[in-house]
Amino acid sequence: MDVSAPVSVSTSDRLLTSTRRRFLGLAGLVALAGFSGCSEDREPVTTETTMLVRNPESGVEERFIDNEEDRLQGGEWLYWEFDIRGQREIDYRVTVTEGKTVNTYLLEPAAFEKLDADETDFTAVDGSIATDVSETQQTVTVSQGTYYLIVINSDITPENA
Repeated sequence: MDVSAPVSVSTSDRLLTSTRRRFLGLAGLVALAGFSGCSEDREPVTTETTMLVRNPESGVEERFIDNEEDRLQGGEWLYWEFDIRGQREIDYRVTVTEGKTVNTYLLEPAAFEKLDADETDFTAVDGSIATDVSETQQTVTVSQGTYYLIVINSDITPENA
């Protein structure tokens, strides 16, 4: 199921642009066979997510995700897609408010395509990975490009986790 909601129209002074999309996916059974643990056995979780994008030179920041609450069944995942303009710091926080733990990480397009195709050989942006956490706050510096913030209630982790 794809839930799309447009974000305000970008202008030259915005730190990021996006056609913000949330997608709730179900990790494929074929891919799950390659991972330790069983994602279908994971309990449902409710998460709260916040993400800020900051220009490290000017200090200007923009809130992209504002305490958004989501419910994920075992094996489900969701993402937010966004385009970064120039070098930026991404600061994201994910808190499990009900249930046990999730995995979170930032992906670039090629890695996202692999995850979306239920492939297991993908890597995440260095410094963005948090596994089996009930709460995490990550800050990473990225260059211009497209990125995906992933919150996943599954045992699926990047190769560089």
